[in-house]
Amino acid sequence: MERRHLSIRCPKCGTNRLRPLGISGALSNLGDQQFGSVGRFLAGSLDIPGYDPKIHEDIEYKCLECKEKFFVLKRTNADHDDFEAPFTITFYREKKFAGAVMPHIVFLNGHAIGTVKNGQTIQFSTNKLNNEIVVTDHNGMAFPDYLPFVASEGGSMQVKFALKFEK
Repeated sequence: MERRHLSIRCPKCGTNRLRPLGISGALSNLGDQQFGSVGRFLAGSLDIPGYDPKIHEDIEYKCLECKEKFFVLKRTNADHDDFEAPFTITFYREKKFAGAVMPHIVFLNGHAIGTVKNGQTIQFSTNKLNNEIVVTDHNGMAFPDYLPFVASEGGSMQVKFALKFEK
């Protein structure tokens, strides 16, 4: 599989050879992934821990060159690639039996957009030229696949996700 490069760059060495890791602390939730979901389901409680925009707003990346871990800084108007009319993305999470009760968290350019449940669609927009979509599970672990794309002013695209991006 050809490795795609992100437009986000490492603050230490400047490369764009990065791997999305997920929300900070996601690795500490591995035990919850194995037993907590089943336990909550059997108990009849579907209070799923996960997305809270006040806590989980950025995704962590790891540089594949220098091994630096970092969060993406907020992009500013100094990027000079703002559009007058936004580019709209319609994100559809394909309905699957595996993980059906757990939401996924969608990130655009390293920042949380929202959650999407099994078989649901969310719509969001960007006014930046170069963008990336990363998806994490309900515990914040990033799926290995991510979608870099170039937006156009006033344009739109549909994205289908089923544990990886489908074209």
